[in-house]
Amino acid sequence: IDQWLSEQGKTVPQGYSMGVGMVFLPQDENKAARCREIVNAVIEKEELQVLGWREVPVNRDVVGPQAKEVAPEIEQIIVASPQSGDDLERQLYLARRSIGQVLQRESDIVWQEELYFCSFSGRTIVYKAMVRSAVLGDFYLDLQNPDYQTSFAVYHRRFSTNTMPKWPLAQPMRLLGHNG
Repeated sequence: IDQWLSEQGKTVPQGYSMGVGMVFLPQDENKAARCREIVNAVIEKEELQVLGWREVPVNRDVVGPQAKEVAPEIEQIIVASPQSGDDLERQLYLARRSIGQVLQRESDIVWQEELYFCSFSGRTIVYKAMVRSAVLGDFYLDLQNPDYQTSFAVYHRRFSTNTMPKWPLAQPMRLLGHNG
């Protein structure tokens, strides 16, 4: 993210913390643009500063035909806040909930299906996909970047078992992984 911010000529304001939302957007660009507009408006009302939207680099050649056909556009929204730690996490959680409420009240965009936040956090980025475990790192090119660092990773291998496969239903969950 730091490299992307630098390439965009943007910085996190002094004394602010950064949050990253991993977002699934509709394939239709007009609908995706409306999603971004709604998200930006809600984010600003929640006293967060939008630093930008980053297209997450992916290799769609490694997914199966069904997954490729229904794959969302995957982007990250990068925001800044004077909050930090648990206060930032709370602020980002409430912002995500507000986005869902606005969509349900004021839009034809289906929350959690057409617009889905895999994560929105200052601590965690969730890489979620309808892929076999062996190719997750091949799909998300960020995971191949030698500058990418993490202190730990949790991987849940099972996909949705009692519903039709959909990208938002792929595990891991935002806060908890389980095994049946």
